[in-house]
Amino acid sequence: MYATPEIIANVSGSKKTLPGILAAYEDLVLGEKLNSTTKDTLIFLDEIQVEQDWAETIKPYLDANPEKLTFVVTGSSRLSLMENSAETLPGRHLPYILLPLKFGDRLSFRHPELPDLRPVFLTAGGIRETLIESVKTGDVMPIYNQAARILLSLSKETQVTIAKELTVHLQEGGYPQIVLENEAGLKYEIFKTYISDISAKDLEHSRKPQLAQRLLLNLAKYNAQKMKESEIREETYRGQTGSPSTIQTYLDYLEQLAIIKRVYKNKSNKNIRQRKPKLYFADTGLRNSMLGYLEGDLSREELGLLAETVALDHLLRLLFKIRGHANNVYFHQHNDQDKEIDFVVRNQHDQVTMAIEVKYRETGVQDIGELRKLKAEKPDVLAIVLTKDFLKVENEKILYLPLWLFLLTA
Repeated sequence: MYATPEIIANVSGSKKTLPGILAAYEDLVLGEKLNSTTKDTLIFLDEIQVEQDWAETIKPYLDANPEKLTFVVTGSSRLSLMENSAETLPGRHLPYILLPLKFGDRLSFRHPELPDLRPVFLTAGGIRETLIESVKTGDVMPIYNQAARILLSLSKETQVTIAKELTVHLQEGGYPQIVLENEAGLKYEIFKTYISDISAKDLEHSRKPQLAQRLLLNLAKYNAQKMKESEIREETYRGQTGSPSTIQTYLDYLEQLAIIKRVYKNKSNKNIRQRKPKLYFADTGLRNSMLGYLEGDLSREELGLLAETVALDHLLRLLFKIRGHANNVYFHQHNDQDKEIDFVVRNQHDQVTMAIEVKYRETGVQDIGELRKLKAEKPDVLAIVLTKDFLKVENEKILYLPLWLFLLTA
């Protein structure tokens, strides 16, 4: 039996359709009551966000028959979806946040025919483990040696395919429907629907979806750059009076929904509220769709910002997989006049253990003076430069690693 609360709600006009759906399942499919069935029963409920008090509805069933019933509940990224389940089903729910596809997922989807890619995916976990060990010592050579072996194992054809697919990934991002769609016009329409849903549904506390959409558009212009909150507020309100706290509230919601990420400056005193964080979209395609960048050639500068965005997204996923959280990522700047190091990672003792600079270029990298300075001050820091296509080690201290290879670490 297939029925979603959204479909029935649209037909009936009711926002409480789940009891009827479950009763129909008992009568038409299961042939007995859910709260007393002896069969192992798995119930999928999609688009649950339209259902009022859904957690309260399923709780009695779980109370009565916890050994035989399992509910898999899916919906949009509305905060209440997680909040309601946590309050009503304490200790009985396992929340999962489904993020857009990683670059490795894209390659698997789009190019299952490449035979020499599978061994790379199988060794990706090994790269991760090597990275973990290197973070403890600051020694880049184990990572370099493993990366060199992977490069030697790939044919020229596969490397060209990876490079082309990475450019597409930087432009289109990782939403599954976008990855599988070939028509550019339809991709824009899909993203238009996503943005509308974020503004009108996911930001459920927002009573001004048009304001939220204008905010998203203005944020897209500052991707991978320091936020200028006064300019963003002025452009969003378009000369009308508006509260700064409203914009701040929207930013907080967007970050909780994993739409954006704010990265703050690496400072010794974390209790001081910092202004001008750097802003990143979690999905480059969502951002690019608002600016008309889903197709066509992009400037080297724009590609560099997108590469930085994708690198951060993967770094956060990697840290979450290793630590269970990804809270200690900052950008580093010795002085306000100096250039930045894109990302530094602090450990549980608040010590910088890894520094990453993204230089998505075809030629050699020259301007990494700040990274060299940090490595000289803190020799145990693992220093990595993410490049477009070349691998090397500088004085056995700084690793130059192709971005695509970093993105294939599990």
